[in-house]
Amino acid sequence: MSVSNTDELATIGGVESLEWIGGLLTIYDNRKLERIDGFARLSRVEWINIGSNPRLKEIRSLQHLETTSGLVIFNNARLGDMNGFSSLKSLSGNLLLKGNDALSDINGLQHLDSVKTSVTIEDDGALGQCAVCRLKSNLKNTIAKNRSV
Repeated sequence: MSVSNTDELATIGGVESLEWIGGLLTIYDNRKLERIDGFARLSRVEWINIGSNPRLKEIRSLQHLETTSGLVIFNNARLGDMNGFSSLKSLSGNLLLKGNDALSDINGLQHLDSVKTSVTIEDDGALGQCAVCRLKSNLKNTIAKNRSV
C-alpha cells in the first residue's frame, strides 16, 4: 500500500478497518501530511517506510502493530515522537531513524526488544543521548551508526 506524492492530503484516514498489509506500507513525499491516524486495527505489515513528509508531526494509529520486518522513518522534519508504535516488540530486519530533525522522544519504542539485522539512529537533531540509551538497553543487539551514543 502506498500513499505517495500528494499535495493536499493532511491526514491519512478511511482505512480504520484494515487489519493487515501483505507487503510494504509506504507513506512518502506528501507535502501537507501532518498526521497518520487511519490504521487503528492494523496488526501485520511486512515493511514500513515513512519518509520525506515535511509537515508530518504525529504517527498515532499503529499501536496494534507488534512485529514487522523493517521500520524506516526518515526525513520527516517535524515528527516529534514515535508514540504510534507503542506495541512494537520485534523487527526481523532493520530499524532506521534518520534525518527527523524534531524527533525528541522515542519512548513509543519502549517495548521493542529485538531487531535482527541492524539499528541505525542518526541525524535526528533533537534526540538526546538518554533516549537512545534507553532504547539500546532494551535491545538484545547494538545500535550502530549513532553519533549521539
